[in-house]
Amino acid sequence: MNTGSTAIAEGSRPNRSSREELMDRVINLTLNFLFNENPEEIIEQLGKTVTDMFPVRSLIIYSLSERDRVYFPRTVIGYPEDRIEEIKKKMVYDQSDLDRYARIGVRLGRFAFFYPAEEIGKGFEKEKYSVLDLDKIDSVRKEKDDWHPLDRLDFHLYDRSHKEIGYIGITSTKTGKMLDDESLEGLELLAFTASVAFELANLREKERRMANEQEMRAIQMSKILQVTNSLLTLSDPTTLLDRILELIEELFDFQAGAIALYDESEGYFKWKAIRGYTADQTARAMEIRVPIGIVEEDTRPEYRIGFLAHFRPMEKMLPSDLEYFFIPESEMDEAMKLLDMPRKSDDSWHPFDDLNFTIFDGTGKTIGILSVDKPADDKIPDREAIEIIEIFVSLVAIALENSNLYSKTLQSRDEIHVLNRLMFHDLMNYNMAIRGYVELAISSNEANLQKYVRKGLEQIERTAELINKIKKLSMIRSTDRSNLIRIDLGRTVRMQASKSAALFPSKKVKFDFNLCEEDAFVMANDLLPDLFHNIIINAIKFNMHDTVKIEIEMMPVEKIVNALPRKYWKISISDHGPGIPDERKDMIFIESSRLEDSTRGMGLGLSIVKSLVDLYDGDVWVEDRENGAYEKGAKFSVQLPAS
Repeated sequence: MNTGSTAIAEGSRPNRSSREELMDRVINLTLNFLFNENPEEIIEQLGKTVTDMFPVRSLIIYSLSERDRVYFPRTVIGYPEDRIEEIKKKMVYDQSDLDRYARIGVRLGRFAFFYPAEEIGKGFEKEKYSVLDLDKIDSVRKEKDDWHPLDRLDFHLYDRSHKEIGYIGITSTKTGKMLDDESLEGLELLAFTASVAFELANLREKERRMANEQEMRAIQMSKILQVTNSLLTLSDPTTLLDRILELIEELFDFQAGAIALYDESEGYFKWKAIRGYTADQTARAMEIRVPIGIVEEDTRPEYRIGFLAHFRPMEKMLPSDLEYFFIPESEMDEAMKLLDMPRKSDDSWHPFDDLNFTIFDGTGKTIGILSVDKPADDKIPDREAIEIIEIFVSLVAIALENSNLYSKTLQSRDEIHVLNRLMFHDLMNYNMAIRGYVELAISSNEANLQKYVRKGLEQIERTAELINKIKKLSMIRSTDRSNLIRIDLGRTVRMQASKSAALFPSKKVKFDFNLCEEDAFVMANDLLPDLFHNIIINAIKFNMHDTVKIEIEMMPVEKIVNALPRKYWKISISDHGPGIPDERKDMIFIESSRLEDSTRGMGLGLSIVKSLVDLYDGDVWVEDRENGAYEKGAKFSVQLPAS
């Protein structure tokens, strides 16, 4: 059987005048390519020229994607509309595909290669998508110069370094015959001119882009310098984060962004500031806890595109990654469809592209992530743009550290203010009371003398207790974790419960212990008993019943810290006192809060509890002993890392 190994028809050669006329037409038309600066328009003109001037019925023009290193269809001519999208999706080639074709190709010229149907039919299944006459795909070539539906004739396009940048793929002819010498020569000239035109257009585009980018970079740097001072002096963390996202939009044209900061108490990154998303998407973001492992996955070396920047393209995403995107449940089905949507072009932005910048503190520790989204030009930022954003993110890191230092300074100032208020205000009140009782004792008769002296002594004891609490609070503030030692938690709780109850001889105190039998050790110091003392005495002091009942429970719990499970000991102390209303629960551990009625006086003691728990790297909170019924008593829980 004839293999049809040539695309040149037999017979007489065209006369010189006919050939020259064709060449003149080709040259005149292709000169327009050289002056066109738009690659898309060149491709359209090229396809139209091929089908207008030569007996070509259908063709596909391919272009090389520099990023993905694949050849994809840029224009499809001669096919029904309902098949064009399928061709663009299916007819994508990588280098391994081209290597297979090279083994069966017949070179016809400098740019032209012919691939006969007889060879393509042996395992080149992808080509069936480009067959125009599907009903003739199994036909047999009758004459040597017949065109078979599976025949392919490609004219390759090269840059000046002879690197292939695309090709014109002819898939059928108007005559049903092979192209003659004249057509092949004309198409060779056309392919050469188109290659030059593409390179010139790309060079002009690069020059324009570089000029525009340089101007934009200069403007961006100028703006960054202008806002640097205000950014570094913003003290309120929330205001600072919001301002950072505003500047991301103003300076870099990202219409959405978010900042996550690492929460050491929870061991997760939490989104703290969000801009450019819907209310439902923002609400979803606030619920998300990002483990360190996920952050490490998104910042793998293969995704690194700068010192601080990492880009994870949509093509690397998995359906399981969607739980960390700002997608409400109501939008999940639509999101799955978007995930299947192909990228429009090499440099176009996809809704599931992930571009983030790592925020480091002064020691090189990751403290946050800045994520940017929805670029105004719908393009992936280039290297120069990434570098400018990285400069900005470096300033953001300094600003966050400044804000944290300022917050700590304010906290220290507030603590000093509270201690001064307690020393000078409360002590003055106690001393005035003592003076009043002494004066009454001096002027009273014998019967009342003992009563007034006893009252005076009670005030002296309160003064001593206040001074002792302030002393301990100051001691805690000046202690660091390097002085902590391993202490038996269960034994400490039992002993302190007895000691605290002994301070109230007029009350009958009954403890119900439910302590885990397992040895429970924590890292603490000699102030650990004071932590439980201040909780227990409040449980006794504010309980007006004849018998004071207190339940103390201890159990092991597990908590995720730095994406790893860590063992903690949880101690819960439940009382049957007046309880704490919901609106007061968040305030009782703050020194400056002055709670009224039955909770008055708890503030300083519980601030000692909070300070000690912070020192021991633990947590403390209060809830209702019976959920929803605060008046039935309070339940204080302390959670400390096991040692």
